[in-house]
Amino acid sequence: MVKAIIQVNSKKAADIPDVPNAIDFAKTADARVLIDSGIHAPSAILRAYALPPGTPKNRLEVLRNAFNTTMTDGEFLAEMKKSKLEINPLSGAEVDGIVRKLFQTDGKSVAKIREVLVPKN
Repeated sequence: MVKAIIQVNSKKAADIPDVPNAIDFAKTADARVLIDSGIHAPSAILRAYALPPGTPKNRLEVLRNAFNTTMTDGEFLAEMKKSKLEINPLSGAEVDGIVRKLFQTDGKSVAKIREVLVPKN
């Protein structure tokens, strides 16, 4: 048996709503930035699909719409359930927002995240 003691996702998992989220323990705004930028954002876009800069907007919209349609397709969802795979997709706009927010992270926070996550030789 596994007992979850803390969640590190930006949104609590529906199946363990009573397990606290790490960000709930952040005592300062800086701590919240570190958790959000160092843990939440990277894990949210872990499997993101990306296009190169300059992709025409109409092509971007076609691909986003196709992805969103697939994520709600009955046959696709049935196959995922049969395979016991969880589907919790973010929209292209949500991923775009996360990436934009990451690029706005201040240098002090980036340095602290690097200090925590990158091992010293």
